[in-house]
Amino acid sequence: MNAKLPRTRLVLGMTAGLATVALATGLGAAQAQDRRPQPPAPPSVVQTSVLGVDAATRAAQAALDAAEKEGQRVTVAVLDRSGDVRVLLKGDGAGPQTEESAKRKAFTAVSFGQPTSALNKNAQGTG
Repeated sequence: MNAKLPRTRLVLGMTAGLATVALATGLGAAQAQDRRPQPPAPPSVVQTSVLGVDAATRAAQAALDAAEKEGQRVTVAVLDRSGDVRVLLKGDGAGPQTEESAKRKAFTAVSFGQPTSALNKNAQGTG
């Protein structure tokens, strides 16, 4: 039995050695595949510019002043990119319906990414 023990150890040792070489070769090949250039991952955080409240207020006041100069009694709404109201100015004498109308008009402009005057032009004609 003693003669069989070294032979068994030799066979087991060689088997383990071959398994180790095969495993190392397989891991090396897998790692080589991982080294190929990967496309950049999309950013986890997306940053966008937002109109500050001071700039939004100045823009709304300018629009209100222009409307009043033409004799219009309006409400002006300035929305951010997500459709939330940043500034709402209701002019003197503006009717109760003007607030909702201003919000909806501004929301439409934000949704389409263009002024409603451009949407009006696109709605007319053959296109």
